[in-house]
Amino acid sequence: VAIYAKAISSAIAVFGEKFFFPSTHFLGTIWGLIILKNWWSLFYFKDLNYYNNSFDTLNAPLYAGLWSLSYYLCGLYDSKVHSNALLKGWFLGSLSIGFIYGFLPLEWRNSRMLVVFGVGWSLFLGWFLPKVKGFLFNYRKAGKSSRKPRVLFAGGKANEEKAIHILDTVGWQYEYFGRWGSMDT
Repeated sequence: VAIYAKAISSAIAVFGEKFFFPSTHFLGTIWGLIILKNWWSLFYFKDLNYYNNSFDTLNAPLYAGLWSLSYYLCGLYDSKVHSNALLKGWFLGSLSIGFIYGFLPLEWRNSRMLVVFGVGWSLFLGWFLPKVKGFLFNYRKAGKSSRKPRVLFAGGKANEEKAIHILDTVGWQYEYFGRWGSMDT
């Protein structure tokens, strides 16, 4: 039973690392665009229903999909994230949205300011979600780190020698940090 539980939990973790964050970015971008649309229509136009429903059903999912896809293709959701992946994905997605926005029929075009707000929101999510991913999933990779953990032994000399023998027997790699406790026992 333990083997099956470990296999299922590993499969869920791999799925979470590979697909959860791109889909979270997609849904979070849609959510943010709709919130920004409602705020902008109330703030600037003083009418919550100023924009038609095509933004919620066509534009927001299209923009979110383009940004999420560009971030994914530029490697933002890989294990080693670099800031240039964020900037390349953001630029590629924004450029694609700019081209598509120009080709959309006039009745499907909404305010350019919503695209500008979406650019900022997508950039924020592209920066924030990999931070969350690193926080949630780095605990699994702690044993694969190239840095050896430092060990401080607490207790007397005999206890330290016993612990070192056990660690060496199992082949655990560590960096000796010191001993805290009685010096003569």
